[in-house]
Amino acid sequence: DTINADISHTAHIYAMLPYRVKGLGVTTRRLEYSAGDLVEVKLSVVTDDPDSPASHHCIRLQVMAPDGSEMKEYGKNIMAQKGQCAAALRFALNDPPGEYRLVARDILSGIEGSKPIKLHTDSTP
Repeated sequence: DTINADISHTAHIYAMLPYRVKGLGVTTRRLEYSAGDLVEVKLSVVTDDPDSPASHHCIRLQVMAPDGSEMKEYGKNIMAQKGQCAAALRFALNDPPGEYRLVARDILSGIEGSKPIKLHTDSTP
């Protein structure tokens, strides 16, 4: 196999895996949370070959606010051992209520998965 690439000042990552990454699973225990709650997120790399489980991957987790902007203070990189990992996020008491989106991206393949969650304040049941 070959890769055709232009040499430039931009960084590129190339990987040869024994499987194709087909998806990235993003799960939480609940769909709705109150401000200040701990949100536990489980991430899993989905491959096209059940006989070849995922190896180690780096996953970028981002939180998108109700207005669609990225909340950089919640972003993190997580190492997935054998394609599985977990992360915990705690929303601030003053984060606005609404629908947030957890977005996870596998760094090697660029494949993304996402999960919407709702955040309520004490005054919005």
